[in-house]
Amino acid sequence: MDLMLMMPIVYMIVFTAITLFVIISLIRKDKKLKVFLALWVILIITPAALFYVNPDVFNKMGLGEILKKITNPKGAAKEEPVVTGAKEEGLAKKVKKLSPADTGPGTTDEAGRQTSIELVEKARALWKADELTDPNLALDLLNQAVSADPNFAVAFNDRGRVHAKIGQYDQALKDYDAAIKLDSAYVKAYSNRGVVLYETDRYEEALKDLNRAIVLNPGYATAYLNRGLVNYQMDRTENACKDFKKACELGDCAGSDWAKKNGTCK
Repeated sequence: MDLMLMMPIVYMIVFTAITLFVIISLIRKDKKLKVFLALWVILIITPAALFYVNPDVFNKMGLGEILKKITNPKGAAKEEPVVTGAKEEGLAKKVKKLSPADTGPGTTDEAGRQTSIELVEKARALWKADELTDPNLALDLLNQAVSADPNFAVAFNDRGRVHAKIGQYDQALKDYDAAIKLDSAYVKAYSNRGVVLYETDRYEEALKDLNRAIVLNPGYATAYLNRGLVNYQMDRTENACKDFKKACELGDCAGSDWAKKNGTCK
């Protein structure tokens, strides 16, 4: 297992152990209480310091969500699935039926486009629901797809999804920017970029992207779900509830169910 990926597990084990020592020391009025309290504070401050020094490493290590759950309980809303396109149908199997918003602009290199399509399809096969079984292989395949056809917006979008999944948000944003530059009507690229902006607490920018996705495709449930989460984080509860309701009407009730369960929406 990648050492970076093990860091969140190790961190939580150590944090939980120190917390238990603090509680026990408080009960027993142990003289070591100050030591345990100091360690406990250090464990809280360290992720924040790491984020300040190097956000990409911070996110790759998976410490972002840990810090948010410790310091901001409201951030727990992000535990709900935010669909970023992992449920898209296989590209190669339906390429002739896809709209321009899905395929991107045409190309004079048909062989390059077909090669890129096949590589994208192989990368998508590595997704199991919202989990990616082999990020390194997926990135390698999508790098090849982009090289085979630099005008294929879908390849950039899918590579952005992989970068986002492993916490490389800056790279993800660059790929989504490229996808949108190639195809200004690419609904899923706007929605996916909105998710990354949301995950990095850039809510106003996320809202603009998700609004654009909805304008381009008013029937896209995922965009409503994601916009609902953004509105929730911005304390726009009424708008959030409307978005969750609309997403549910369109077939995705994850946000609506969560909001009703925690009492946010009726």
